[in-house]
Amino acid sequence: MSLMDVIKAELMEEEAAIIREYEKTLAADEENLCVAVDQLHTNDVFCPVCKRNPLMINKAVIFCACGLRIETGEDCLTLSNVQSSLEEGLSLHNSECGAEPSFSVMSSNYDGLSTTLLMTCKSCDYMHVVI
Repeated sequence: MSLMDVIKAELMEEEAAIIREYEKTLAADEENLCVAVDQLHTNDVFCPVCKRNPLMINKAVIFCACGLRIETGEDCLTLSNVQSSLEEGLSLHNSECGAEPSFSVMSSNYDGLSTTLLMTCKSCDYMHVVI
């Protein structure tokens, strides 16, 4: 086997390895995209803090598997209300600012029992009370 044949074989082997790695990456990207599309087709309200898990509600408590817990003090609040408030806040913010807002939970000062979910943006000083 000549030196040219050895070099050619090594290059072909390297090319095949690059193609295999590309195909693995492509498959992983496709799987992630499918998961994202599936999430869009659900009626779940995803946690604005972790952005992975759906929010759940039990009486006056809204919570997430990530540890988020919001004591609303009101049994009449639904996840649909939360979704509407999130969409409204994001829409108002995004019409003025391109930065991604952050979400935090604060204890309410007036009764000490309920908590509030706030959406804030450090770039534009926007604040929206979600719950």
